[in-house]
Amino acid sequence: PALIGAAAALTAVIWALERRRRDEKGAKEGATLARVVYHTRRWWHRSTKTVALRDARALGSSLDKNGAATATFAPLAEKDVGVALDTESVARDLFPAAERLLEKHTGCARAVVFDHVVRIASGPDNAPVSGAAAAPSGPINFVHNDYSVNSGRPRCRMLLKPFATSEAALDEVVGGRVAVINVWVPLADVESDPLAFVDWKSLRPTDCRVRRVTYSERVGETTTVCAGDHDWLWFPNMKRGECMLLKTWDSKGP
Repeated sequence: PALIGAAAALTAVIWALERRRRDEKGAKEGATLARVVYHTRRWWHRSTKTVALRDARALGSSLDKNGAATATFAPLAEKDVGVALDTESVARDLFPAAERLLEKHTGCARAVVFDHVVRIASGPDNAPVSGAAAAPSGPINFVHNDYSVNSGRPRCRMLLKPFATSEAALDEVVGGRVAVINVWVPLADVESDPLAFVDWKSLRPTDCRVRRVTYSERVGETTTVCAGDHDWLWFPNMKRGECMLLKTWDSKGP
């Protein structure tokens, strides 16, 4: 036990020293400072921490290396913003375009878009642009992930089942590599409240807390994140016509 304790302490010291070096390097490189809201080790308590955001573009961020990337998303750039708030238009015009984008970017056999949400800083007070519109909601202003380590595969199985020709075919697909990727599309050039993310190589299992979420048809799990020595990244100056691909679960792991 003494040896294990010493090893753990040594790891913590090395980690802290490496973090200080990275922070000093980030400051020299002109990293942007931002305040983020974490959960604490006690359930439902939150704390705010200042972190250094590094330029993901300059670092060459990718889905497999860091968990996020950018791409061109022309359909929305070519259309009125109101399209993004009309559920029928989104399903008809943007879902297929997002599926083609993901298939091209990742090389996957097939992509299936299953849901969408519109988030605007001022939240639910924004009026829908057209009649058949989904009311926009505000951003989730604390560090989180949409899935837990264990909830991604069952969710993928549920979503892919309608497309499978048999249970055996479904087992084969879900037993292979599957992933859930968010496609975040700015409705305008981003001038405030950008979306930042944690490089998942810097996230440790002990930083995460699983939260069960009960829906009418299923029980899912999301993850809240406690403060830790995380590498924070962002894509500065995102423009309309650009999108951010953010991986929230991958059967391959980080």
